[in-house]
Order: sequence, then C-alpha cells, then structure tokens
Amino acid sequence: TTRLVEALMAWGPKCTFGISKAYLDHDLVIVLVETLLKQNPQDTGAILIFVRGWDDISQLMRRFERFPALAHRLHLLPLHSRLQPNEQRRVFKPRRSAGEKL
Repeated sequence: TTRLVEALMAWGPKCTFGISKAYLDHDLVIVLVETLLKQNPQDTGAILIFVRGWDDISQLMRRFERFPALAHRLHLLPLHSRLQPNEQRRVFKPRRSAGEKL
C-alpha cells in the first residue's frame, strides 16, 4: 500500500525490508508503526504485527516500551499459544481508552 511504501521510504537507505529467515528488524517495525500513527493521528483502531514466535513477540514488546512517546499511544497485546486462554482473549475485547491496539 501507499502507506507501507511511505513508511519504508521514511526508513531510508537502512531499509532491508526487515525480515529474513534469521532476523526481524525491530527498528523497522518501530518506524512503520510510528509512521502509521503519524499519518492517522485520530484513528483508534488496531495494528496487527505477525512475527515468528514468542522470542520475537517479547523482544518487540520490550523495544516498544523503550519509546515512551509511542508507548503512551499503544496498548500492547501479545497473542501466542504460550499464553493462558483468558490472556489470549484480551486481544478481542474493545479498548476502554483511546489509542491503538497493537
């Protein structure tokens, strides 16, 4: 989509399109989410990010927590078979406050 292309262009020459069999570029994911939020400041929907497994999920969540400007706009919800069913169901519940579900 146009938004994805713009986000990748914002990343600049460092962009390697982020994903290989052995490596997920967490910085690229952060930039993509940041760009989507800037382009849609009034949206309060959800952004789904699919990654390979629990290690990538937990590493990516820790990375987002390092960015307070982003973290206050996001409601990070991991979804993985390791989680208890009640924790998994949280992703399907509507948000009570403004912000993006991620």
